[in-house]
Amino acid sequence: MTPRSLVSVCLTAAAACGGGTLMFTASSLSTVPPKDAYTCAADEAKKIGYRLRAHDDVDFRVVAERDNPNIKEPTGTYIRGFDRLEFTMEPDASGKTSVAVKAQSFKESVTARGNNLDEIKATSQAKADANSIMAACAAS
Repeated sequence: MTPRSLVSVCLTAAAACGGGTLMFTASSLSTVPPKDAYTCAADEAKKIGYRLRAHDDVDFRVVAERDNPNIKEPTGTYIRGFDRLEFTMEPDASGKTSVAVKAQSFKESVTARGNNLDEIKATSQAKADANSIMAACAAS
């Protein structure tokens, strides 16, 4: 193995093992039909201050966002920080509903080329909100 290929292998291995993921994901099974779980997730998200950014009542998918004042950036280009929750409901082979959630957090800033969106590690609030909505809708 040449020194150049050895460096390439080491860098690839380091990239694959380091950092982890920024988003938080979870899933559960519910006894309610997908449509009811979908409606529940949308309603629960709105109750705790999220705005629905996208919803699909055919594939039972909800995307909701809420500004998070705890995300801060000490630069003059910073606009806002926010949390995003994405719920997907699908019928399971066992007759139950599979409920999956992805929680993400972002910092938005402005550059000379326009707005820039940087994903950061999901906040503890986004994770807690995702879990509380899943728990509420699994029991519906």
